[in-house]
Amino acid sequence: MSELRYDPASEQYVVFAPDRLNRPHGYKAAVSELSTDLFNPFAQGNEGSTPGEVYAKREEGTEADTPGWSVRVIPNLYPAFELQSTLLGVPHPLYPSVAGVGGHEVLIETSDPLIRFENLSREGMADYFKAVQDRFHYWKNQRGIRSVYLFKNSGATAGASLPHAHSQLVALPIVPPRFEKRNGFYKDYFQKQNRTYFDVLIEEELRLKRRIVWDSEEIVALTPYVSRFPYEVIFYPRKSIADFSLNSPKLLLELSEAIRTLFAQLSKVARPQFPYNLFLHQVPVGEESAPWFRWSLEVYPRVGGIAGFEMGTGIWMNSVLPEAAAERLRKIE
Repeated sequence: MSELRYDPASEQYVVFAPDRLNRPHGYKAAVSELSTDLFNPFAQGNEGSTPGEVYAKREEGTEADTPGWSVRVIPNLYPAFELQSTLLGVPHPLYPSVAGVGGHEVLIETSDPLIRFENLSREGMADYFKAVQDRFHYWKNQRGIRSVYLFKNSGATAGASLPHAHSQLVALPIVPPRFEKRNGFYKDYFQKQNRTYFDVLIEEELRLKRRIVWDSEEIVALTPYVSRFPYEVIFYPRKSIADFSLNSPKLLLELSEAIRTLFAQLSKVARPQFPYNLFLHQVPVGEESAPWFRWSLEVYPRVGGIAGFEMGTGIWMNSVLPEAAAERLRKIE
């Protein structure tokens, strides 16, 4: 069970999910590296240690929840959101609250515990994104779901609790205020300019070429002008696609190749196996055909710290200009 509480003054939601305290790491002190000596429930052969799979890319003839898979999706054992959830506390007259109704899943990106996401083959990564598409399609059709997001924590510094490559999907009963505001901005821009914000942005970035780090038929990647993290990179589809589940197989392959290339470059300017967060932002549920919106995949290398200034003011401090970051990445072969 979980509950979303909202502070209207700061336009901030907080998810209260007490059951997540039961996770193996609980409130243990932060560590710099994740141990590979602990039991790995995501490893092939340990399928009985996890909830039953809801999706899998499998070898022909293998059965669900047995070995023989290359990508596997399971419900989170300690979910922050569930389809059956109720309010946890007494309502407050100043702060709205809503039950944490939704979904929370784990996408195990590979059966090999030694392979990192960014080192998957192009085809293996595309298979992973096909699983993401399937789960996005499933959750956007569930009653009460208003938005669906994918996120990944890689490395202890970035919030990961297990070293086996995995990411998480959350289906929410709300659209987070930050994204609701952004969606409203994009819609208003489109109505006033008769062009999408993203078309103008990508056209201008391609003209300047100062922050472009990948440019192909299907995908453009750049270091955003207002980057919050050193070497932050955003991937956009060249075509105006609001719903990630509508991407073509060709686009998924190009996205996979772009990610593999960029991470190889990032590992040279940051360090090998650097910690990072990844977030896939797509249109709110019910607006999948919105002409003003475009999905984006955002990568945040955790090579700089987040401290009191950022948490207290909401203003980010970045030691690397995006233009300098893009130039360094482009110079790497």
